[in-house]
Amino acid sequence: MCPEEKKDGSEKPLIVFNESRSNAKRHLWFSHDPDNSLGHEEKWNSANFLIIDVLPLHTVEKPGFRQLLQRVAPNLKLHGRTFYTQLLHTKFHHRRQQLIDALQDSSDAATTIDAWTNHRPSSSAATNEDSLMWSDEEDEEANNHMVYIELGEILEDCYTTQENSAFTLPVHHRCACHLLNLVSKADVEKIDTAFQELRKSTEEKLQKLWNKQSSSSNNSDTIRLYLGQLFILKNETRWNTWYFAIACVVRLLKKKAKAMRKLFDELKIPYFKHEEESYMKEYVKIMKSVTKALDKLQGDKNVGMGFLLPTISVLKANLESLKDKSSIVHCKPLIVGVLNAIHTRFHHMFWENALRLAAISNPMFRLSWLNTEAEINRAQKLLQSEFETYKEDDEEIYVSDSSSDETSSSKSGPSPEKRTKSPEKNFFSKLVNKNAKKQSFHEVDMFLKYCSDLKQLNDYPIIKQIYRRYNVALPSSASVERLFSQGGLIYMPKRLNLSDKHFEMLLFLKVNNKQYTGW
Repeated sequence: MCPEEKKDGSEKPLIVFNESRSNAKRHLWFSHDPDNSLGHEEKWNSANFLIIDVLPLHTVEKPGFRQLLQRVAPNLKLHGRTFYTQLLHTKFHHRRQQLIDALQDSSDAATTIDAWTNHRPSSSAATNEDSLMWSDEEDEEANNHMVYIELGEILEDCYTTQENSAFTLPVHHRCACHLLNLVSKADVEKIDTAFQELRKSTEEKLQKLWNKQSSSSNNSDTIRLYLGQLFILKNETRWNTWYFAIACVVRLLKKKAKAMRKLFDELKIPYFKHEEESYMKEYVKIMKSVTKALDKLQGDKNVGMGFLLPTISVLKANLESLKDKSSIVHCKPLIVGVLNAIHTRFHHMFWENALRLAAISNPMFRLSWLNTEAEINRAQKLLQSEFETYKEDDEEIYVSDSSSDETSSSKSGPSPEKRTKSPEKNFFSKLVNKNAKKQSFHEVDMFLKYCSDLKQLNDYPIIKQIYRRYNVALPSSASVERLFSQGGLIYMPKRLNLSDKHFEMLLFLKVNNKQYTGW
C-alpha cells in the first residue's frame, strides 16, 4: 500500500530512482498510472523479446505467457499475434531506413556476400561489417535499380567496353581462417615421424572417452559424479574445438588426477601413459598461439586486411620461441611441421604489396611486425612510393580543376600573360617538386614515428587515403557462417511455414538489433 498523504495531511510523492533494481518502477507504472499517462505502456509493447530470443509469434497467445504478463502487469493491455506482426513490419522498415541513412553518410563500405540453403528455400545475404542487408527479389522497385553483369566476362578480362569498364573484381584471397584450420588439422597429419604414433595412440583414447560421454546418459552421470563436470566435445568443422577439448582434459588431469584414474577404470578405458600426458600438455602449449591467431582473424569488428600479416608474423615468432625450450620433448616435430605449413600457405602473401601496405598504413602495427633491417627499409620505400603516387594524383586533380576554371572563364584560350607565365612555372617545377618531396618524406616519417591510433590519421591526410584504400574487410567466412547460424535458429523444422518475407525481417532485426550493434 502507498499512502497518498502524510500524517500532517500533505501529499506524499512516490520517488523511484532510475538506477533502482527494486519492483517500485513497475508498481508505479501499473498501480499509479493505469491510464498510461506517463507513456510507459509502449515499453512493454515491444517485439524485442521475440527478436532477441528467436521466439515464434504465436508465443504471445500462449496461456502461460499471458498469465505471466497479467501477474506482472495487471493493467497492461495484451495483444495478439496480428499486433506483433504489424509491429515487426514497422520495426523492420524503421531499422532498414536507419541502415540506409548510415550507409549514405559513409564514404566506404566493406561487404561479404554468400548464399546458402536451409531446409526448403535458398537465400542470399550480404554483411556490411556488423550489419545485414537484404535484396528482396520480389520488390519490383529494387529490381528496376539492379544491374546484372556476367562474372565470367570479368574473369576472362573480356569485359572492357567503355560502358561497363567500372565493373571489376578485387584480387582473390583465400580465407585466412580456413588456411589456419588446414595448417592445424590436415598439415599436422602429414608429419612423417614417430610423433604420429604418439599422436594417434593419444587421440584414440581421447576419442573413446568422448564416445562414452556422448553415447550414454549413464556414462555422462558417471563423469559428472567423478569430475563435477562433463568433457568438452570436439566439432569436425572447427579445429579450435579440438584444441579446447584437449585443453579441458589437460586441465582435469592437473586438478583431478586421482579422480581421472578412477573414472577410466569405471569406464574400462586404458589410462594415458606418461608420454601421452606429456604430449597433450605440450600440444596445448604449442597450439595456444594458433588458437589466439584464429580467434583474432575471425573477429567481426575492427579487423581489416592490415591484421593478416602482423598476426601471422606474431604466430611464427611465438612458435619459433618454443623450439629451443627444454619443456618441449615430444612435440618438436609438431612445431617444425606447423611452421613449414604456415610458410607454404602464407609466405606468398608477405610479398603482395597490397597486403604489406594494409599493415604498414595501420597505426596499430606500422613497421613493428617486421624483423630485419632489410624488411623495414623495403617497407619504408614501399610506403614512400605509394605516398608519392597519391600525392601526384592529388596535384593532377588540383591542376585539372584550376584549368577547367580557366577554360570556363575564357573560351577563346589563355591570355598572352598566362602563356608567358606557364613556361616559368614549368621551368621552376623541379624546385617545387623538390620541396614537395621533402614535405612528403616528413609526413611519412612523422607517421611511422608518432602515429599510434586511428584517430590520429586525420593529421596525415595522404596516409589516411592509403589506409582506406588497402584496409578492406579481411576475407573470412566466419562472419557469414555466424549469419547462417542465426538463420538456422529462426528457420527451424517446426517453422517451415514461415514466409520468406517474415524470415528476412526476423533475421535482419536479430542481427541488427540495437541491443547488440549500432552504426
